[in-house]
Amino acid sequence: MKTLPPSVKQLLETAPNRALATYSDQNGINVIPVSVVKFSNDSEIILINFFMGKTIDNILEDNSVSLVAWDDMEGYQIKGTCDHTIDGDLFSEITEWAGVTFPDRSVNGLIQIKPKEIYNVSPLNNPGERIW
Repeated sequence: MKTLPPSVKQLLETAPNRALATYSDQNGINVIPVSVVKFSNDSEIILINFFMGKTIDNILEDNSVSLVAWDDMEGYQIKGTCDHTIDGDLFSEITEWAGVTFPDRSVNGLIQIKPKEIYNVSPLNNPGERIW
């Protein structure tokens, strides 16, 4: 699996604006704000399921997702596939971290995104260009 470009990882971690899009025949298109982005390695993006009802339903039917993050005039769209995980070492590690960082929330699972394509969504510098 390819390594995520450092500029993409940095923006995903720090961007004030992030959204995840999912789809299923039953629920249609669903887009939610994303509050936390982590990485399990240099090529997999982890989102924490604190309260993602319809999103998880969609993922269980169709695991294709699109994650977009932007800050001012810089942004990326990541298209890929994902799994929803509710146990294992990574789940335990992130649940422990989240318990300290977000004590008022409960971790209901992890969305593990495997990127397939990355696009520049900046209105400057070649908008729409596939960079990965």
